[in-house]
Amino acid sequence: AVFEYNVTGQPVPIIHWFKGNDQIFSGVHYTIIHTPDGSGSLMVNNCQRKDGGLYFCKASNILGEATSSAELIIAQDVPDELPYVDQKAMQRKLTMLVK
Repeated sequence: AVFEYNVTGQPVPIIHWFKGNDQIFSGVHYTIIHTPDGSGSLMVNNCQRKDGGLYFCKASNILGEATSSAELIIAQDVPDELPYVDQKAMQRKLTMLVK
């Protein structure tokens, strides 16, 4: 899952990401990208049900702060490895005679 943002302000705001009340940092499970133009993103790697919940980013500078939030809903866990499917067994032959 990817959450993106765009901010403007002088001085340029500092961005912090949160899940619930807990601050998120870049690491194995999360990838945070900030660019000089004021855009960036939070990527939640290998999403599982436990990753569902309310995420928000807070932009702040000496003049104030603003927040934006979104809820991540995980419908079901995705296995690390998908089961092998024999493509030959999946092929079917269809013959049609049109008159």
